Amino acid sequence: MSPARKVAAGGGASRIPAVTARELRAYFNSPIAYVFLSVFAGAALFTFFNVEAFFARGVADLRGLFAPLPLLMILLVPALTMRLWAEEQKQGTLEVLLTLPVRDHELVAGKFLASWILLGCALLAAGQFLSASTENQILAFILALVVCLALYGVGTEAFAGLFSDRLAGVLRALGTGSRFQSIARGVIDLRDLVYYASLTLFFLAACVLAVRARRWT
Repeated sequence: MSPARKVAAGGGASRIPAVTARELRAYFNSPIAYVFLSVFAGAALFTFFNVEAFFARGVADLRGLFAPLPLLMILLVPALTMRLWAEEQKQGTLEVLLTLPVRDHELVAGKFLASWILLGCALLAAGQFLSASTENQILAFILALVVCLALYGVGTEAFAGLFSDRLAGVLRALGTGSRFQSIARGVIDLRDLVYYASLTLFFLAACVLAVRARRWT
């Protein structure tokens, strides 16, 4: 049975897992998943042991592993999300997907879960939305990279420090990197979770609208 038929065969709540399984098969039937996981693991370990100098610090914590993750995700997430929708449009399979008895939010949720299993959350949702907005993978990669960098950059001291204390506080609250600092220290703040969840839901909703617009073009 073809991947499209397997998605269509699923009924109701089972359609999202069917879309997720389809995307994971596409990842692991090609070198994409293995290259991505190897690069991510290698970059994380290199940063932890060399850039953050774990052994030289003399402190037994994992802050050096988690602190650089926002920057690593900015570089790797666009490479992961650029194919989610742009590849469907390039290969002509998007029209097949959109004619199946699968709702738009089920397609978006399934693709999101497949990529989330490999990495993150809010940045993946942003990357998926941008991939759904264009049929060019390279453009989707560049747009996702720019948006992820912007979301990270607004909260950095280099940018937020240019403004008044009050505006700088707002910018730090909007930055994905500055929001991650407490998590890197092992402190789970409900406000940070709400922030990332809100960002994720916003971009997923935007992606659903982008896919829905494709049905009428």
